[in-house]
Amino acid sequence: MRTVLTADARMTRYQNLDYGELYDLSADPDELENRWDDTDAVGLRQDMSDALAEMMIACADPSFRPDYIA
Repeated sequence: MRTVLTADARMTRYQNLDYGELYDLSADPDELENRWDDTDAVGLRQDMSDALAEMMIACADPSFRPDYIA
């Protein structure tokens, strides 16, 4: 499970599941309406997915071992 939170939205993705949670915090600050499958929220879901991917890449722990042989 991974969650990304911005000032305007929160998204949680569950590993190996097609289900998730997406909340538009500006319109729904109490997180009562999950917009994961809402076709009107496709852009928000993509933006949050991009933000989550960037966060995961930024937090990657680089190995002290090279992944190649010279």
